Amino acid sequence: MKQNIIDVAVTAVAEDATDTLQVGKMYEHNATALRFVLEEALISSEYRYYTEFVTVHGVARTAYVTPDSNRQITVELPVEITSQMTALCVLNIVKIAENGKTEQVIKAKSVRLYFSALENTDRLLDANHTFSVNQLLEAIQACLLYTSPSPRDMRRS
Repeated sequence: MKQNIIDVAVTAVAEDATDTLQVGKMYEHNATALRFVLEEALISSEYRYYTEFVTVHGVARTAYVTPDSNRQITVELPVEITSQMTALCVLNIVKIAENGKTEQVIKAKSVRLYFSALENTDRLLDANHTFSVNQLLEAIQACLLYTSPSPRDMRRS
């Protein structure tokens, strides 16, 4: 499978706006990567770079990464992210002070990621579950019968 690489330009001036990107299909982990292209002013040996992914299940953070010689940081999207319909991805640039504390340099870029659900989800359901509608209805009826109160339970004490 060919990896889909999406370029995201990152400027030295923090942006309030969040870009919105359609980045692929749900559950196709490592099929999509974000490539952050940094301005020269954002490159320093004193800086540390990492991304955070915010989903309905919480926040996932990458380890520190180093821009390559072309001032680019490429981040593959893991299954924890692609299994969501949407996620917020934030590129952070920090500096480690002499006392060991982390200082925020810039919240450089925020990108809202959207994943297409229909095609992939239907295919996964078809591949993993073989049942008919009648089987499903029978299972539901059996469950309802089992959980219904008996006449003995209905009597008052």
